[in-house]
Amino acid sequence: MIARWQEKEVVSSLKNFRVVNLTGARQCGKTTLSNMLDLHNVRRYALDNDEARRAATSDPLGFVDRKDDETIVIDEIQKAPELLNAMKIRVDACNAKG
Repeated sequence: MIARWQEKEVVSSLKNFRVVNLTGARQCGKTTLSNMLDLHNVRRYALDNDEARRAATSDPLGFVDRKDDETIVIDEIQKAPELLNAMKIRVDACNAKG
Protein backbone atom coordinates (compact mmCIF):
# COMPACT_ATOMS: atom_id res chain seq x y z
CA MET A 1 0.00 0.00 0.00
CA ILE A 2 1.28 3.45 -0.89
CA ALA A 3 1.85 5.69 2.14
CA ARG A 4 -0.50 8.68 2.13
CA TRP A 5 1.19 11.97 2.99
CA GLN A 6 -1.80 13.25 5.00
CA GLU A 7 -2.27 10.13 7.13
CA LYS A 8 -0.54 11.52 10.26
CA GLU A 9 -2.46 14.81 9.97
CA VAL A 10 -5.81 13.02 9.73
CA VAL A 11 -5.01 10.76 12.71
CA SER A 12 -3.93 13.79 14.75
CA SER A 13 -7.07 15.70 13.77
CA LEU A 14 -9.30 12.80 14.85
CA LYS A 15 -7.69 12.95 18.30
CA ASN A 16 -8.20 16.71 18.61
CA PHE A 17 -11.43 17.57 16.81
CA ARG A 18 -15.02 16.36 16.85
CA VAL A 19 -15.34 16.28 13.05
CA VAL A 20 -12.71 15.86 10.36
CA ASN A 21 -13.60 16.69 6.76
CA LEU A 22 -11.31 15.11 4.18
CA THR A 23 -11.68 16.86 0.83
CA GLY A 24 -9.79 16.94 -2.42
CA ALA A 25 -9.98 16.44 -6.15
CA ARG A 26 -11.52 13.32 -7.67
CA GLN A 27 -9.39 10.21 -7.60
CA CYS A 28 -6.69 11.68 -5.34
CA GLY A 29 -6.91 8.98 -2.65
CA LYS A 30 -9.44 10.27 -0.08
CA THR A 31 -11.32 6.97 0.15
CA THR A 32 -8.09 4.98 0.15
CA LEU A 33 -6.72 7.13 2.97
CA SER A 34 -9.87 6.87 5.08
CA ASN A 35 -10.03 3.10 4.58
CA MET A 36 -6.40 2.53 5.54
CA LEU A 37 -6.68 4.37 8.88
CA ASP A 38 -6.40 1.99 11.79
CA LEU A 39 -9.39 3.23 13.80
CA HIS A 40 -10.82 1.53 16.86
CA ASN A 41 -14.60 0.99 16.91
CA VAL A 42 -15.39 2.48 13.50
CA ARG A 43 -18.50 2.39 11.28
CA ARG A 44 -17.86 3.10 7.61
CA TYR A 45 -20.49 4.06 5.04
CA ALA A 46 -20.18 4.70 1.31
CA LEU A 47 -23.16 6.72 0.17
CA ASP A 48 -22.78 5.63 -3.42
CA ASN A 49 -24.41 2.46 -2.01
CA ASP A 50 -28.17 2.94 -2.56
CA GLU A 51 -29.17 1.19 0.66
CA ALA A 52 -26.80 3.26 2.82
CA ARG A 53 -27.93 6.47 1.11
CA ARG A 54 -31.62 5.64 1.69
CA ALA A 55 -30.91 4.99 5.37
CA ALA A 56 -29.03 8.27 5.65
CA THR A 57 -31.71 10.35 3.98
CA SER A 58 -34.70 8.71 5.68
CA ASP A 59 -33.34 9.22 9.23
CA PRO A 60 -30.33 11.56 9.22
CA LEU A 61 -30.20 11.99 13.03
CA GLY A 62 -30.39 8.25 13.62
CA PHE A 63 -27.76 7.63 10.95
CA VAL A 64 -25.17 9.84 12.64
CA ASP A 65 -26.01 8.75 16.19
CA ARG A 66 -22.96 7.09 17.71
CA LYS A 67 -21.59 5.55 20.87
CA ASP A 68 -19.11 7.57 22.93
CA ASP A 69 -15.94 5.90 21.62
CA GLU A 70 -17.17 5.27 18.08
CA THR A 71 -15.92 6.92 14.89
CA ILE A 72 -18.15 7.20 11.83
CA VAL A 73 -16.59 7.51 8.38
CA ILE A 74 -18.98 8.68 5.64
CA ASP A 75 -17.70 8.54 2.07
CA GLU A 76 -19.55 10.54 -0.61
CA ILE A 77 -21.47 12.60 1.97
CA GLN A 78 -22.44 15.11 -0.74
CA LYS A 79 -24.99 12.52 -1.89
CA ALA A 80 -26.96 13.02 1.35
CA PRO A 81 -26.64 16.73 2.25
CA GLU A 82 -29.26 16.40 5.00
CA LEU A 83 -26.58 14.59 7.03
CA LEU A 84 -24.65 17.84 7.48
CA ASN A 85 -27.33 19.44 9.68
CA ALA A 86 -27.83 16.17 11.56
CA MET A 87 -24.08 15.99 12.22
CA LYS A 88 -24.07 19.58 13.49
CA ILE A 89 -26.90 18.79 15.91
CA ARG A 90 -25.14 15.66 17.21
CA VAL A 91 -21.71 17.35 17.46
CA ASP A 92 -23.16 20.36 19.28
CA ALA A 93 -24.69 17.99 21.84
CA CYS A 94 -21.53 15.92 22.46
CA ASN A 95 -17.88 16.91 22.93
CA ALA A 96 -16.42 13.51 22.04
CA LYS A 97 -13.59 13.59 19.49
CA GLY A 98 -13.51 11.62 16.26
